[in-house]
Amino acid sequence: MTFEDILARLVAAVPEARGAVVCDYEGEYVHLHLRGEATPFDVQLAGAQFSAVFAELLGLKNFGRATALDIRCDGATYLIRHVAEGYYALLWLGTPARAAAASRRLAATVDELVPLIA
Repeated sequence: MTFEDILARLVAAVPEARGAVVCDYEGEYVHLHLRGEATPFDVQLAGAQFSAVFAELLGLKNFGRATALDIRCDGATYLIRHVAEGYYALLWLGTPARAAAASRRLAATVDELVPLIA
């Protein structure tokens, strides 16, 4: 299974998903999948914007290793999960109503992505 296959299944399984992206901790995207009006630039920008925040959380020694970050904004929710050393996945939701279900699906997707990166 490829990155594209895995991300396409994730986005298809989450009705509110606008897109999903795998990025490195410098904010460069590795693979992405879009739905609806989302553009590659939109998803790449979201991935890049949150890379610094997530990388900073990973560096915190007193709290243990960060593995997840959820950001809820007006009109959008971003679910970010650590995939493997130096990489994370971001799922962009248009509405936060079903964020818990989307979070569970993203966790399962991360498990599928790990062998492709490691």
